[in-house]
Amino acid sequence: MAKSTIQIEFITKHDIRSHEIATQVYQTLVDTSSKLIPEFINWHEPVNIPVQSLDTWLEHWSKPAIIKSELGNSDTDMGMLWSRRRVCRLRGEVEHRHDDQRHGSLIAIEADWHKNIHWEDLFDKLLTILKPEYASLNIISPEEFRCRNTSKYLRAGTLSRLVSWQYEGNWRRPDTWDKEAWNNYRFLPNLAWKTYLSKGFEGCYDKHILEKVCEIQPFNNGLVLKVSERLTSITDAFEAYELQRERVKLAFSDDVFKSD
Repeated sequence: MAKSTIQIEFITKHDIRSHEIATQVYQTLVDTSSKLIPEFINWHEPVNIPVQSLDTWLEHWSKPAIIKSELGNSDTDMGMLWSRRRVCRLRGEVEHRHDDQRHGSLIAIEADWHKNIHWEDLFDKLLTILKPEYASLNIISPEEFRCRNTSKYLRAGTLSRLVSWQYEGNWRRPDTWDKEAWNNYRFLPNLAWKTYLSKGFEGCYDKHILEKVCEIQPFNNGLVLKVSERLTSITDAFEAYELQRERVKLAFSDDVFKSD
């Protein structure tokens, strides 16, 4: 029987390269559950370097690199991959894109679903540390997987997928220099069980309707919403959960949710 999978994603415009943030993320994983302690790490595949301690984690968190192209060389910072192979198999990734505000830096986790791990606590603590523009916590259940035919549909990956397009005869993304336009978000891949939306999403939803159909809380300059009271409602009663999610999505503009 297919297993359910946890998906967690944070996309932030903040610079998260520091050892301070790296330490906070590592400690949050360790404190949440021994089943989340990173086992292997690398800057690339294969992810096969044992994580001996926090020092190993810090060594790999951010690595200066040079990108070579026909237009010349440019400096960048490599993120990392980490994994677990034992109980609670897990894949995590960090991408440092603070120097390109159109995309944002990324931290994403995909793991086997374990009911006794406090996933919401993990999400809430990382939300405070990373201060994202967008964040999501969801379970991809076997029912969800079959209905969507993909396990990746909830992942945004980059802010450029969420930004509002402009129309000048044809729809297109904003000009690179138009910073204000790149802070105006308009699209979502779907609605996760728990989602953080920054101020840039305000034009996408009706807050008064959201308050009537689901739990919302202010956070930073945006809001956090939960489709249902319990995360386990996705695995315990998926059809009822899906109906509730569709009710919540009615609080959003018609064309907000897109899969490509």
